Amino acid sequence: MDFTKKIKLKVSNITSDFKDFKRNYYAQENLPIILKTADGKDSLNLDNYLEFNNCMTTIDGELAYDLNSKTQNDTINKFSNMLFENFHIQFLILNLF
Repeated sequence: MDFTKKIKLKVSNITSDFKDFKRNYYAQENLPIILKTADGKDSLNLDNYLEFNNCMTTIDGELAYDLNSKTQNDTINKFSNMLFENFHIQFLILNLF
């Protein structure tokens, strides 16, 4: 009898995986809010960039979104282009589930 079979194991750091999942879950649940003008249009600053409500939720002490100098194109796909790098990769994985 040949008992030599190859077994593939995937080892994962569950604590780290959960932390990343939690951070990205809350980033997805707390999207930036674009300020509106009195007539309901998106508010723009003097440089023609969107204005956001600056009261943002921090996640583990960090902001998830970069709100500086953003246009309407940056808001496509639920603001994913505006995520800071340490949220971005995990955010895309979260959307697969």
